[in-house]
Amino acid sequence: MLRSYGEVAMRVARLAGTLRAMGLKPGERVAIVAYNSPDYLEILYAIWHAGFAAVPANAKLHGAE
Repeated sequence: MLRSYGEVAMRVARLAGTLRAMGLKPGERVAIVAYNSPDYLEILYAIWHAGFAAVPANAKLHGAE
């Protein structure tokens, strides 16, 4: 689904608000375990927008790694 820049900005702001509402404090780390997709970028930008540090994890890593 294609989204305009404005739509992406609104979704990012909502996701950032949700992360803040979960009780996270600025500077805390948030892990992302997901496949590459447009949603991944929105989550990444939301984490940064909320003032958190993103910790991307490769979804294909094995538990032993």
